[in-house]
Amino acid sequence: STGEGGKEIHKFVKDSSEALKVSKVASIWKAYVDFVNNIVIEGFVASIAVSLQALCEIFSPESIARNEALPLFEVKMELVEDKIVFDPPFLAKPPTEPSLRLTVDGWLKDFFATVTAMQRLDMSAGDYLNEIREHFQMQCLLALVSELIDDTEQKCMDYRDTFMQHKFLWTDSLEKTFEKFLSTDAHALVEGFEEEGMTFAGIMERIKVDIGRSIPQLDEFDQKIVFFSDMKNNLSNLKTPIDIHWLRVNVQPVKIKLVSYARQWEDKHTSFLQKYTEDRIKAIVDFINNKLSGLGGASPVDDPENSKLLYATMTDIRDVKLATNAVRKIFAPIRHLCQCLKKHHVVPEGLVELEQAQPKWDDVIRLAFERKEEILPLQSNEVVKIRNKIDDFAEELRGFCYEVRQKCPFGPELAVDRDWDTPYE
Repeated sequence: STGEGGKEIHKFVKDSSEALKVSKVASIWKAYVDFVNNIVIEGFVASIAVSLQALCEIFSPESIARNEALPLFEVKMELVEDKIVFDPPFLAKPPTEPSLRLTVDGWLKDFFATVTAMQRLDMSAGDYLNEIREHFQMQCLLALVSELIDDTEQKCMDYRDTFMQHKFLWTDSLEKTFEKFLSTDAHALVEGFEEEGMTFAGIMERIKVDIGRSIPQLDEFDQKIVFFSDMKNNLSNLKTPIDIHWLRVNVQPVKIKLVSYARQWEDKHTSFLQKYTEDRIKAIVDFINNKLSGLGGASPVDDPENSKLLYATMTDIRDVKLATNAVRKIFAPIRHLCQCLKKHHVVPEGLVELEQAQPKWDDVIRLAFERKEEILPLQSNEVVKIRNKIDDFAEELRGFCYEVRQKCPFGPELAVDRDWDTPYE
């Protein structure tokens, strides 16, 4: 062992001193001891250099590739709060916590610890550790070890950046970002339509059909959905684990989280578009069915005294007349919405009802014309009734006014004679 070898060297030097009978303070003896010291130091340097060179071989990318060596350590890449980190890290905070560099530093300390097993020859205490650390060969090998570790760490950081480029997935607010997207360059469902001085939105509001908020063009939605879908698929297809020099990096934990985040952003766009489409389908289908039921049901002609039914029919006819062309304009944009969703494997509810809605609307228009012809005499009678009611009300109002003028308490005998009725002076 090093300790036993050191003792033998000390014994040889002592025997030489006794045999030569030279004073230990003599310059020639000091020169001899320095000579032996250098031999010991070079021996230690050669011994430690073997270990350091072996470590450099382990860390060297060229050596790893040449020998097809397996990785020395396995680390995990995880998303912790808003950062992607390695576990264990290259350097922990505080530095005393377990880390890759701390482990390698422990090995280096063990390499140099062999020096402390032998006492110096030129003094009664101490060792050769400082001389060996400052030795040029040791400095070069230690620098090479540090360089190889730095190179591996940089490669790992570069690989980590492939995930950090998607950091908006977990750092940005999904709700706020999506709302900003909806508000940017938003367009109404139907634009450029106007009839009898009313816009498309005004007509839909009058007939109580909810056409929803303005949204970006479908091409914008399509690009966003494709972007997040491709991101999700690319992340899912990443190889794991991956070997980077002497490290095996397990990216499965961060990969799972990022795929989940990308899916959430994709689903946010598709689910909004799906609900928006289904709501538009339901709104127009319900309107058409309501008018079809109203105009295709009981006729005011069969119940001429039912004013409520007459007015309901007249309201339906008014709505159909107002919305005849506007409703026809809405089918194409809704179909475009459906096609966009189908492209991304989302099938909205109500497609069958949507396909039936257009021919139903034609039936509604036909029924409206038929009912309009049927109720013309009833409308004329209703006009007469309304005029009679107006005349009756006018007569009643004249009688009331006459009665007020004749009977109101305006006579002096009805005046109030009290102190509180005294006029202000």
